[in-house]
Amino acid sequence: MFDVVNAIFECGGAVILWMNVHRLYQDKKVSGVSIAPFVFYAAWGIWNPFYYQNLGQTLSAIAGIGVLLANLAWLALFFWYKFNPPECEES
Repeated sequence: MFDVVNAIFECGGAVILWMNVHRLYQDKKVSGVSIAPFVFYAAWGIWNPFYYQNLGQTLSAIAGIGVLLANLAWLALFFWYKFNPPECEES
């Protein structure tokens, strides 16, 4: 029961984080956002599948991978746009 409830929260978190990834992809720039929370939660996300498996919470481990992938995708886009800013379109 606890595994199912936690997995639902993990899935909800993954959906919300993928919305951030999509928005960053659309905007193609980062402004006014600290990278620190994304680095912290990506590191935590690497730990979570091992931790959940140790607890026997397979659904949470699988759902946690979605959170991890979203954080890693956001970080990849962050660094890409930071070091490869898109050309400014002139009217």
